[in-house]
Amino acid sequence: MDRTTIAAVLHGPSDVKIESWPVEEPKHGEVQVKVHYVGVCGTDIHYWKSGALFDQPLSHPMVLGHETSAIITKLGPGVDNFKIGNYGSSNVTIRSSYAVFSNYRMPENLTMEEGALIEPWTVGVYAVERSRITVGQKCVIIGAGAVGVMVFLAARLAGAVDICVVDISKPKLELISKVGDCKTILASRDCKETARSIEECLGGKPDVAFDASCTAPGITTAIYVIQYFYCKIIWPPQGIEPKITRVTTG
Repeated sequence: MDRTTIAAVLHGPSDVKIESWPVEEPKHGEVQVKVHYVGVCGTDIHYWKSGALFDQPLSHPMVLGHETSAIITKLGPGVDNFKIGNYGSSNVTIRSSYAVFSNYRMPENLTMEEGALIEPWTVGVYAVERSRITVGQKCVIIGAGAVGVMVFLAARLAGAVDICVVDISKPKLELISKVGDCKTILASRDCKETARSIEECLGGKPDVAFDASCTAPGITTAIYVIQYFYCKIIWPPQGIEPKITRVTTG
């Protein structure tokens, strides 16, 4: 008898159905895992609300959730660097709570809850590495969600001494204040006004501005608050040339 599992499947805007899905056998070079925890990503919310992510509409039913922690339950042919029972974490859209996908080994001293945070943590670390922020510099982080928190922690570890976090949500700002020492600003509807508040908060322009909101007002505020703005475009998908690589403001 074929095995099945329960999955929350998105069919369209605000249309999520709980369905029974088959458990697939792992193919060559793959492992099968049992998912324990899944984080809620902003992309999940975008797909759920609008049925699309930027210019990529939902083309077929999709299981939401890709920030996972799991235990390996079966090895496919040719897999010799994992064992059944290994903890794993992944950032891959999966087909069900028993999934077949490329897996990354997770240290077993991490809890499963912590393992589900590995994907946003790597985003924060990567952003800070790309920014080349150094000891003693100051920065602003726009967006106090999961990625914003991870950018904050990574910036602290990199040596940033004066950090200002901006968001439209007071509860999120209160939460990040409990995570570590930072200054917070409740964003205004006016991006220029928010930029002025950031400068007042930091005593001048920040050395680095991170946008962790992925919103037009957030990016606009980042541009206003620093004199030279360089952004590495990682969206749209490969093969489409980005239109902007550098913006200079007066």
